[in-house]
Amino acid sequence: MHLKILVVTVILISISNVVKPVYAGSLVFEIDYRYGVQGGEPSSSLKEGTTLYAGDTYKIEFTPKQDSYVYILQTYANGDQKELLRFSGLDNFVRAGQTYYVPGEKKSLKVSGGSRGKETIYFFPSLSAKTHVNELFVKADQGAEHLRRRNKEEIERQQGKIKGSGKAECKELTELESEEACVVSYTFKP
Repeated sequence: MHLKILVVTVILISISNVVKPVYAGSLVFEIDYRYGVQGGEPSSSLKEGTTLYAGDTYKIEFTPKQDSYVYILQTYANGDQKELLRFSGLDNFVRAGQTYYVPGEKKSLKVSGGSRGKETIYFFPSLSAKTHVNELFVKADQGAEHLRRRNKEEIERQQGKIKGSGKAECKELTELESEEACVVSYTFKP
């Protein structure tokens, strides 16, 4: 199967406003966000700003280029949050070169009825296991909209670079408050 490599708008979210973050390294992933219409197999690329409807399906496929830890969360239009990837007892450790499917290789998530509006999927890579992931997700969600507006030109430049290279590059930071994420948002209409 051919992977379409992160063709969504990538937003690098820096949460800390006080201290300039120190990068511990760079993590590279092949990421494919896909959706299907009305229960169909997810085969279309889920891009920034796509509109999904109740009954549509979606899934995430990713392959890390180095051993790392991955945390994936979705925020819904009504403000609820859900961790989409949780490896029980393994701290969300992923092996280099192995392909992972969320929610599973032969499964997909289904868009259900609910509040109309923007929903966001956050993909957080890390070189080490994180214990306070939920706090990180809340902070990222609060800062995402502000950073989308402020960094629009940089985001577009990065998106072009990522499309050209066929890889998503997310920076890993040493401090939990300064984590960065690859983000895709879509609009939900019941």
